[in-house]
Amino acid sequence: QPFYSTLHLAWEQQMGAVILECVPMALEAAHIQDALQRFAWSMNMTLQQRVLHLSNCWPCSRTRWWCLITLREYQIEVLPDLPRTEPPPVVGDLLSEWPIWPSEIEEQVRLTAQEYQLYMNPIFGTDQRHLRMDKASPCILHSYGSILEACPCGCRSYPLSPHRLERDGARGFFVQSSTDQQMRYLTAQEAAFLLTMPTGTKYASEKFGLSLLGQCAAPAQALWVVAHLLRGVGL
Repeated sequence: QPFYSTLHLAWEQQMGAVILECVPMALEAAHIQDALQRFAWSMNMTLQQRVLHLSNCWPCSRTRWWCLITLREYQIEVLPDLPRTEPPPVVGDLLSEWPIWPSEIEEQVRLTAQEYQLYMNPIFGTDQRHLRMDKASPCILHSYGSILEACPCGCRSYPLSPHRLERDGARGFFVQSSTDQQMRYLTAQEAAFLLTMPTGTKYASEKFGLSLLGQCAAPAQALWVVAHLLRGVGL
């Protein structure tokens, strides 16, 4: 519904450019592609789409579909992917060790015995669980840190079911606390850093911050798309 409402608003306001972001599957979703083509045709606009990979130049997996719809006179070139750096960036390029946080923060993100047992059970997936400094971070999802509890944002009031976790895998990972060597999730500040978000933002709680960050569009990707648009219009 937000997708169709956004296109409707852009059509009513006769906007000169529209930027959209979603999961990579949007590039192949027939109803999304059909609506985009109809909108671009009705507005006499050109359509550029690209799946951008944040891990090309920043040590975090954030693969997202971006769409740039603009007036034809802007003459926007094909949207390139983010530049690839060699060697590929790893977490250790940003942090030599995990920061020590106040005890009230560490307690909020510490794994329970049940969570640790679930993540180590191959029935629920064989993803990278213990985040390594010599690799990029896995994707931080909206459910990160709360698969066995209600979502802090309120979108669900119950844990993810064992059936869903077995079917789709338990997505998540942990690090070893520099304070007490216990396993914990990332703090909101650490997750923000890995997502190229500005640090220093205050969150109601660590888990609430993680749920918000799991939904964000990485600013580095957004800046790349906006800069491409501005260059196309001569700015």
